[in-house]
Amino acid sequence: MSFIAFHELYPEQGTQEVRVIRVQRHDRLPTDEYALVEFYCTDPQCDCRRVLLHILAKGQPQADPLAAIGYGFDRQDPDAGPYLDPMNPQGEHAQALLALVAEVALSDPAYTARLEAHYHQVKATMADTARNRSPLREVPTEEGSTAYDADTDTLSMDLPADPEGKGLFHGRGFAVRIKRRGPRMLLTIAQASTLLGEIAAHGAHQGGMVWRGVQSSMISAYGYDPETRVLEVAFNRNGVWRYHDVPPEVVDGLDQASSKGSYMRSMILDRYRDEQK
Repeated sequence: MSFIAFHELYPEQGTQEVRVIRVQRHDRLPTDEYALVEFYCTDPQCDCRRVLLHILAKGQPQADPLAAIGYGFDRQDPDAGPYLDPMNPQGEHAQALLALVAEVALSDPAYTARLEAHYHQVKATMADTARNRSPLREVPTEEGSTAYDADTDTLSMDLPADPEGKGLFHGRGFAVRIKRRGPRMLLTIAQASTLLGEIAAHGAHQGGMVWRGVQSSMISAYGYDPETRVLEVAFNRNGVWRYHDVPPEVVDGLDQASSKGSYMRSMILDRYRDEQK
């Protein structure tokens, strides 16, 4: 899943409507002007109803945001936040900025309504772009056919099942090979299940790893190999991550958790050695 800054799509509106919080004599934050830069999901088929806020400071030039804060418009969702997004870098003042943004900005109904309006504006633009886009480029392969759309950085695959299971995810009568295309593209299990309509409902296998599709605002699927104790998680926003030496009982807890995102934050993130796949 890729995100785009609101001001990149609408430069004039984005500049005029960006929220800025001026801080003076704060016990945890330097005196400065902090801008809340909005990012939204570009997938017109996704209804995540969320915004990602990158917090930048006028007097503190930096390559990464001081904080990256997720916020969901569905306030009944247990993972709606606001929260520090685990898939983005966080600065030393991230916790203080989270508290500041929650108290000053996200408690303002007019501001949250504007964020949600921006979300729908971006989705409408992405849908119009998708309708006017040229057809996917079909690429025949030995395994079947592949279609890659550079505009949305999306790879779809229609492959026959591989009886030997060499690097393929299996469903009933098909398989999907996970591949990277370009600097940002990663075909996740969730995308594969959307394209082929089976994996999320029935599970998929890669060697000793069994994948499960889930309904969560944070993750779309996860797979676990009890022999190697490796857990792989397909995040909705940042591709697939691998966690090493995860005990089976921790994965059992993930299976049973009513909120997969909350369980990931409390029991898995920052607790095991990880790497992006």
